[in-house]
Amino acid sequence: MKKSFDEIKNEPNQKPLVQLAEAKYGTPLPENIQKLIIEGYYRSSERVSDIDRWVKILQSITSNIVNEIAKDVEYPLFWIYLYGVVHEIEPDFEDHKTQIGLPSFLQAIYDSLKSILACFDTEEMGFIKFMRNKHVHVFLDYYWSRVKQKDGMIVSIKTPGEADAPEIAQRIIEGHGTQNEVAKSFAQRIHMILDELGSLVVEAQKPT
Repeated sequence: MKKSFDEIKNEPNQKPLVQLAEAKYGTPLPENIQKLIIEGYYRSSERVSDIDRWVKILQSITSNIVNEIAKDVEYPLFWIYLYGVVHEIEPDFEDHKTQIGLPSFLQAIYDSLKSILACFDTEEMGFIKFMRNKHVHVFLDYYWSRVKQKDGMIVSIKTPGEADAPEIAQRIIEGHGTQNEVAKSFAQRIHMILDELGSLVVEAQKPT
């Protein structure tokens, strides 16, 4: 049986979050915000465990690349797992922070994630997405125009928002020499921050 909001709100890891939410939305908290906190309570352990698994794999691959012992198969995985951190995990924390705030034990993880993002400029963030997509999709058609037809006639054309992605990727690769050299450059920037992030995620899973 699930706990009620009144049972959850005074637990050590939840009390700071409830206080942040009350500062933003008032007391008592609106019912929809209470539901968000209850949902987050039951999702948090699973989500932190998922992040732990993801970060540990990225840590291992990054270390191998930095130390020049990575196998060929690890380079595609580097882009896939780095994408997960910067384009999925960090935005998820950003959404949670915007909606109801973050308690201190999650704030530290969020700050570490932001430090990883700060290692890359806009084009490099796009490059990470491009390389990830290249290794998980057969066809890279997201930068082509999309045409909608009806009764044999073109009724709309949606132009791509990332039409220059392949050209930017090629320029970045040529600037480093090879795709693997780009991966090494990116890995060198983040490997120490990843170690910190990994420790924070482990700490967040300890019982209070």
